[in-house]
Parts: sequence; structure tokens; C-alpha cells
Amino acid sequence: MVDASLALKWLVDEEDSEKAHELSLVWSNSGVKIAAPYLMLAEIANALHRKVVDGEMELPSATRALENMGDPEIEFQNPPNIHAGALRLADRLNQGAVYDSIYLALAERLDCE
Repeated sequence: MVDASLALKWLVDEEDSEKAHELSLVWSNSGVKIAAPYLMLAEIANALHRKVVDGEMELPSATRALENMGDPEIEFQNPPNIHAGALRLADRLNQGAVYDSIYLALAERLDCE
């Protein structure tokens, strides 16, 4: 399971991007399949938009970065009732928002790390 903060480090140079690339290489060499909820694409698009608005990136570079989301290969998933499960998790964990719980609900459903 991968989240937007890690995947963004694969796309743009940020603090710990080198570590993120090393982790991707380890996973690739070990045959680890990477999964994420479709929500991640919206989160990454928003983070790239913030970089454009803040003057850290130009729009064409941000667009290319988003188009490169297939490298490393990520299996995007949206199983039935994932949002209801995430809502229950967010409530149980006393979260202020449900977004992170969507990742957790998917990780539980896929029985992954």
C-alpha cells in the first residue's frame, strides 16, 4: 500500500525523495505489488496544483509528473463499500477526516502493509 505523500516523492524532488526511490526499487526487485485507492490521484493532483500556485513548479511540469503515475506501476482500486468502511474506521480512530482512513480500509481489505 502506498499513499500520496510517498508517491509524490517519486514524481517531484522533495525531502526524502531519494529514500522513496530506493524503497520503490526494493519493492520492484522483491516483486511487491503496489496498491492505492483512486483517491490518491486526486490528492497528488492537488499537491502538484499547490506547487504550481506557490511558484514551485510550472503547470507543464506538474502535468507531466501526474501523467507519470504509472512508474512505478500502481494498482489503483476502488472496491465496493470501501468508503463506508473508511467512515467506520475514521470514527473508531477519532480522525478529523476520512481521507486517510480510505487508505487504511483498502490496506485491511487487501491484507497488506
